[in-house]
Amino acid sequence: MKQSLLYAPISAQFTLYEDFMFYTGGIYQHSYGKLLGYHTCEIVGHGQDDGVAYWKVKFYFGPNFGENGYIKFIMGQNECGIEDYPLVIRV
Repeated sequence: MKQSLLYAPISAQFTLYEDFMFYTGGIYQHSYGKLLGYHTCEIVGHGQDDGVAYWKVKFYFGPNFGENGYIKFIMGQNECGIEDYPLVIRV
């Protein structure tokens, strides 16, 4: 998936839980709350915080959500299923 990000964002979906609604920053890892549903998003980049790899994800709640409209999902652990069905379009 990292290689694909060199060319375009990756469309993805993830499982949405209650604790997601209280995300304000850092690397998100689901810790509590019931299932609310499923949501689509765009994986736009990746990075590391304190040695922990993450996916940078654009979310559609607008710039007041999370980190200016973005959220970081821990990479390589398929957090909330975000790594299950990535959609990469090549032209």
